Amino acid sequence: MPTALAPSPPDRLLGALLGAAIGDALGMPLDGLSHQNVRLYYRGVKGFAADEKRGGAAGTGTEITAQMLRLARDLASGRAPEARSDPERTAQAAAISVPLSARSAEEADAWLAHVAAPGPARAAAQAHVMTLRRLMQNVPSAFEPPAFWAALQADTAAAEATCGSDGNLSARLASLADNLNLFPLDLQDLCNGTGAMPDEAWPFAAAMFARGPHLVEATMLSAVNVGGASATVGALVGGLFGALHGPAIFPAAWRENLVARAAVEAAAQALT
Repeated sequence: MPTALAPSPPDRLLGALLGAAIGDALGMPLDGLSHQNVRLYYRGVKGFAADEKRGGAAGTGTEITAQMLRLARDLASGRAPEARSDPERTAQAAAISVPLSARSAEEADAWLAHVAAPGPARAAAQAHVMTLRRLMQNVPSAFEPPAFWAALQADTAAAEATCGSDGNLSARLASLADNLNLFPLDLQDLCNGTGAMPDEAWPFAAAMFARGPHLVEATMLSAVNVGGASATVGALVGGLFGALHGPAIFPAAWRENLVARAAVEAAAQALT
């Protein structure tokens, strides 16, 4: 349900960090599996689950959460960012975008120039930072998906223009604009699957959030259960929910049983 009043800025940041870590942990055991195998092995997760095949306790995140927390610590301490990499996937975009949403637009762009090489993943990260910052200014009960989607498309096109990226991200968003009410598997098809490439996982995550912006539990579970890059998709969707609603939107069991909860709360406090 929508919250009555907009959460405070510190709550928004905590919500975004917590939501990304929760979504990562929800998607962890399913990451890389097809939808058919998600149904075969898990019958669809309904909360945190262990990855019994590859290891990983219930409530544990992947390298996405670890990267997010490392960047948050660097930002809070003023340390120089890690060496720039050349990501082809959106996992790094998910990891670096949430902590950067706590900074000014200029500072976030400067950090992105250090931690991600030009290309689609950096464009996705920059657009996601802008999206999170916009959500942090919204009153949850007044959230309007069409306005959100229009701003998302504009921010993405701007990010592509400055990040040396092709137009695939904004083109994918445009193709989804009139299809946000489709079933998750149909949205997955429109995104060429929910693989880890920037024009697949990230547009799908944004679409899942836009079609159910107040239905956090059902939306996040549906998003990860389609399979594919489930940890990345979960992290992206969770960050969006947390930025709009704050941490209280997530079920108590998810907040309390998240392995990285203390580290996430410490990172959020250090950044504010």
